[in-house]
Amino acid sequence: MLYKKYKNLFNNRILSTGFSPRFPDYAEKYKFSLLDHALSYAPKNCFLDIGAGSGRLSVLLISNYFTKGIALEVVPDKSIWNYILHQHKRLILMPGLLQEMLPIFIKDNIKVDFIILSELFEHIPLKDIDTFIINLKQILSDNGIIYLTTPNSIVQGSAEKSSRWYEKQPYGHHKHYNLKELESLFSNYGFKIDWYSFESGYIKRTIYNKLFYRISRLDIKLLESKKLPLIIRKIYKAVSYPIILPIKLFFLILAQLVYWCEQKFNSENNSETIVLQISKKQ
Repeated sequence: MLYKKYKNLFNNRILSTGFSPRFPDYAEKYKFSLLDHALSYAPKNCFLDIGAGSGRLSVLLISNYFTKGIALEVVPDKSIWNYILHQHKRLILMPGLLQEMLPIFIKDNIKVDFIILSELFEHIPLKDIDTFIINLKQILSDNGIIYLTTPNSIVQGSAEKSSRWYEKQPYGHHKHYNLKELESLFSNYGFKIDWYSFESGYIKRTIYNKLFYRISRLDIKLLESKKLPLIIRKIYKAVSYPIILPIKLFFLILAQLVYWCEQKFNSENNSETIVLQISKKQ
């Protein structure tokens, strides 16, 4: 299972997540189970991770599934990516936008079997959406798969009312979609939705996420922040060590409840993320 591979890479400090190195995000299990399901349908030659961020998904895929991979990121963190590329010679980083890199794909006749659009689609300006989808179709192999996750407008509301609206936040959101809008949009360009699901239901986002993110980010700040003297960080690590195990156990148990609820109750009316597997119409 992909989740187990994620935990293994996390525990070995190979993945850059921004969270405490002392406990992984146990509630990622359901999210990774959906990605695992999509991967079972895809050929395993080459993947393309658009908006790859710190490379978490790229590292997972190149380590466990694909012969080669391409990561696209507009503003890659060089310190993180230099390490990743040194460790994974079969992974290529392309800094820039898809439309800027498209001539390279066409010139070199590059086709990809699996395209990841993880929390990326909402960042694309509406004027560029049509061109973006056409570009996806040009580079996706005939049996290839697109895996897309994006904010669900029914739960998250419109992008304009979000704190992440692009006029409020650099590189922010331009539009939130519902399932019907996404089905119609991709269908217009010769794609079909193979299956869909929903992720991040009420318990996960209102209880687990709020507790986990605050505690995990505070822990890593106290462990690694250069603003604190080294001796203070060492004292904190030693003093806090006895309480880490109970915290890990608490989040592990809570994550099991989250996983069960995500499987049983998630729907378009109560989950903040839409998950799609998309392929070309045959």
